[in-house]
Amino acid sequence: MSCPTCSHTMQSLGDGLFVCPRCGSLREVDSDIITRPWLIARLKAFRDSVHLTAEQRAAWIRHGIAESLGESVENILESEP
Repeated sequence: MSCPTCSHTMQSLGDGLFVCPRCGSLREVDSDIITRPWLIARLKAFRDSVHLTAEQRAAWIRHGIAESLGESVENILESEP
């Protein structure tokens, strides 16, 4: 099953509960409830509130933040500062 946050393959915890090892999102299959970690929401809010410089965008990718948010590396590299 693919993670709805970052598209990574989720792992089963049993009883219809899955976790994403990349971003930490939880998914309950029976009720289709998705719980994203607090950090994911804060990173997305931060990303939407600032203009990252080219150096900051490179660090965003290098540290795996873009991947954990399910962002395309190409889109980040091409975005304006």
